Amino acid sequence: MGVICGLSLYFLWVAVLIAILFAFFAEPNAMGVFTVTFPLMPRTWLTAGTLLFFVALGYYLFAREEMTETELLQSGAVPAASTSGFLLWLVVLFCPGGHGGYRGVSL
Repeated sequence: MGVICGLSLYFLWVAVLIAILFAFFAEPNAMGVFTVTFPLMPRTWLTAGTLLFFVALGYYLFAREEMTETELLQSGAVPAASTSGFLLWLVVLFCPGGHGGYRGVSL
């Protein structure tokens, strides 16, 4: 049940992210079709990179009442590790001049 909740939260996150991208970063092209001008690598990482976090968070939220204290601490570390890895890679992604970093944005 927790994984389903996590996937639902993930799809909600993707929908909100797409709405933000189309509200602030979309421009019409010559044919009148709106295209998002936000870079592809950060956009992909913001959508695909958060999947593990939301699945782990959903599992943690639904299964925490049934766990012992040791299991609760270990399962709480999964969303934290996923978030720290996600944020670290996001910094690397926006690092100017780095390997594979997006050179158009500087922190």
